[in-house]
Amino acid sequence: MELQVALIIGTLFGTGVYLLMRPNTFSLLLGLSLLSLGINLFILASGRIVLHSTPVVQAGGREY
Repeated sequence: MELQVALIIGTLFGTGVYLLMRPNTFSLLLGLSLLSLGINLFILASGRIVLHSTPVVQAGGREY
């Protein structure tokens, strides 16, 4: 699962950067959207990939 997510993030980053270098306006906008999607997925995946778990606070943990 981690390998698939890493490949997807790498593909989104690579495609986004490639499209940012194109002179076309539509390619630039598409590249920005793919790059932002890759960044969001990277932030989400940098936490951990666990099923049926709370995203931030563990059960029984302190709340701030």
